Amino acid sequence: MIILKNKTAEETEEIIRQVRAEIEFADEQSDIPISVAMGYVWTNAEEKNLQELIHCADEKMYQDKKQIKENTPSV
Repeated sequence: MIILKNKTAEETEEIIRQVRAEIEFADEQSDIPISVAMGYVWTNAEEKNLQELIHCADEKMYQDKKQIKENTPSV
């Protein structure tokens, strides 16, 4: 889990893109397939419940995981 403070939605999305690019690069260099499912949520509301935010990010991670599985050929 990574918590970013004082970042805009655009900055957060850019960080996610950079992480994905690094993972893709590592995958291309590796003999073993590497994939990482990520889910994130952005909020500017101080009163948001942390558990609720974690749940939302977790749901997005599982959606990402499902998409990765659907787009990855079987070995």
